[in-house]
Amino acid sequence: MSTLPKSAEEIEVEIAEIKEKLFSYNIENAEIFSEQINVIDDKAIILDIKRALENARTLGNLIRLYGHDELADRLDFAKLKSLLTEVDNRLALINQKEALESEEANADLINMAIENIVFAFRKVSEDELQLGIIDDFKEQIRKTREAMQNNFDHADPVYVSLFEELERVFKKKKVTEMSTEDIQQNIILLRSIYDRIIEQNRRDALLRAKYEEDEKFTRIHKRIVEMNNPEWNGKLVYINQALLGIKHETDERILHQNAVLHNEPFFAQGIQPLVIMNFGKNKLKLDTAAARQINGLVVGEYVREYRGAANQ
Repeated sequence: MSTLPKSAEEIEVEIAEIKEKLFSYNIENAEIFSEQINVIDDKAIILDIKRALENARTLGNLIRLYGHDELADRLDFAKLKSLLTEVDNRLALINQKEALESEEANADLINMAIENIVFAFRKVSEDELQLGIIDDFKEQIRKTREAMQNNFDHADPVYVSLFEELERVFKKKKVTEMSTEDIQQNIILLRSIYDRIIEQNRRDALLRAKYEEDEKFTRIHKRIVEMNNPEWNGKLVYINQALLGIKHETDERILHQNAVLHNEPFFAQGIQPLVIMNFGKNKLKLDTAAARQINGLVVGEYVREYRGAANQ
């Protein structure tokens, strides 16, 4: 929405449009509103609500800026601004779920592609295909695939990069069209990918030990570091302590009330204070966006673990 000057009549029309757009939701009570949007999984709907609230925020600014005082009470602009934070929370969680689902789907596809490879090679002459090279190729594929599968953080930039390299190995040329030279080059590439994913798995294992072997919080730690917050440089120990505090309190809560994970919005609301308290306790400055992002990471990990266990 434009921030150019608008007449009172134009603003009034847009206020009416916002009210119409938000008619289905309780915009007077933030708690009820949060419950209503936190059961929405359709990203398009959430984005539509977000646009309406952003328009309301802009209109509120224009009303103050151009002195349209008679319109100031047509909407509770301060309340709508707080509702926008709730919408951003929900959108962050949906985005995270989409990323995880996409990542898992891609991993399944590459595993299926590797499993279904038929090793039939073109031979120009009888001596072109060196003895044992196909077995070497198969063995390197097996080792590389297993090492990739053993990695528990498929959102890590290193894993993503290696996964893309692995895809290129099999997309570059059809297996049935590979010569001995092609196979030899691919074995070298696969060994390189294998060595790097083994090293990444080693580093991940060291970090996992810092979180009592909890893969959820190992991933959360890495995503927080990737946020590149300059306020947290050189504070890995404090990040670890803050996340362990959140982990212990959340695990204790779930231990005594496992049903809390049935109600995702309620669970998310309970995690936010833990994030703020534990980061504050460890002198790690949090702005609203960072608190929301970390809350989304924690909630997303627990919900994914819960749903995975429920589907087993």
